Amino acid sequence: MDGKRSNHIRIFSAFFIVVSLSGCAGSKGGIDILKPLDNGVHLNEYDGLEIRAIKNRTLITSEEKYRIVNLIKQKIKEKDTNRFNLVYESDASPRRIRATIKFKRYEKGSAADRLMLAGLGQIHIEADFLIEEMESNSMLAKYYVTKTFAWGGLYGGLTRIEDVEDGFADAIVSILFEEE
Repeated sequence: MDGKRSNHIRIFSAFFIVVSLSGCAGSKGGIDILKPLDNGVHLNEYDGLEIRAIKNRTLITSEEKYRIVNLIKQKIKEKDTNRFNLVYESDASPRRIRATIKFKRYEKGSAADRLMLAGLGQIHIEADFLIEEMESNSMLAKYYVTKTFAWGGLYGGLTRIEDVEDGFADAIVSILFEEE
């Protein structure tokens, strides 16, 4: 009987570890709409996309900004390889948009603190996300995108900001694809 119980505990523990590791860090970040797209405007009507990242009094390096922008581009290509490519036709110039990520908060937190207790040493990424039409230089939409990680224990101690950037990038891509 003790052998069966021991096996059940091991199976439950393994299941819990797998579920925990597939959880919060990579899940999509939060999105608040500050200025929605106007009625009748759809981002899939645009051929080109320029993505840029700027910091707004945050401690984010150029390398980190570059890594996030490239992650977003990679996720766009994985989702739809033909989306936002520049198309050149003889009598029409491509319609392009500029997406700007204005970082407000970029905190790596402390892995040691997260290892000790959930809620300590949190990882935070927060940014305004603006979408502008390049030809007219007019703002099409504005969002506030956030991603926070606060788990503790081994999972919290092993999670890096790069893992959280994945969920942040997913939120940006969902905006560009106009997903709910």
